[in-house]
Amino acid sequence: MVREGMCVHSWSARLLEWQVRGANEGVDRSAHFIALAAWWQGETNALKLKPAQNATDGAGVCRRVRLFCRSPWMRKPEKIIPIILAAGSSQPLPFPKALAPFGRKTALEIAVENCAFLAASLVVLGSDAERILPHVPKSSQVVINRRWREGQLSSLQAALRKIRDDAAFLIYPVDHALLKSETVEQLVRAFRSRSASQEIVMPRHKNAHGHPVIVSAAVRPEFFTARTGREVIYRVPERIRVLNVRTSSIFEDFHAPQSYAECLRKFMARK
Repeated sequence: MVREGMCVHSWSARLLEWQVRGANEGVDRSAHFIALAAWWQGETNALKLKPAQNATDGAGVCRRVRLFCRSPWMRKPEKIIPIILAAGSSQPLPFPKALAPFGRKTALEIAVENCAFLAASLVVLGSDAERILPHVPKSSQVVINRRWREGQLSSLQAALRKIRDDAAFLIYPVDHALLKSETVEQLVRAFRSRSASQEIVMPRHKNAHGHPVIVSAAVRPEFFTARTGREVIYRVPERIRVLNVRTSSIFEDFHAPQSYAECLRKFMARK
């Protein structure tokens, strides 16, 4: 009935099925559930189930079970560090993307404020770092990526070297200025309640994925051996939890005067 290394969710379902079948056959297996309850309460480090004396359907194969999968309510909460990527070149814009004005705020200020309910943001600068640095919100920590020409992954790696190994992280490109804090909060709730096999949470709107993306600490080492961040994110589809959202802001960015003007128009038009 139970195999070594079986996921706790599959194991629990099997145990329940076995108990119900026993009840239908007049077999008392309550002792097994008492042992299970004791383990959940921390009274034992692992289960060692003894077969019921009158069990006749394979109960004798029950043995010590090593559990490697926890339910969401048992998962140790991971601290989520916002990483705001603002190191890339802003050409042909007349200003760095981080300083692009949206109303009375810059794109960087919007990003930092959207993540303010989490830990302090890590802002990665590279191109135009000296120009942007005086305008970085004081609540944030700055990381300078001198290898920014190598691409966005190099900026993410620079930030990951500054955070704890056991921390999750939220990847937030600074040019997503139409995002609101409500979307970030939805993603965080989805990450906190994800299943044991899920390590990444990303938003989707009308079949298109976007940002921010939240990644667990378990995936962190892969970003140091991959060629691109996208390669890591989509490497194992089964570990991704997709959150459907009602806003297209998750993929609306700007990289030229025309796309900036469109984002600014939408920003000024919304309530």
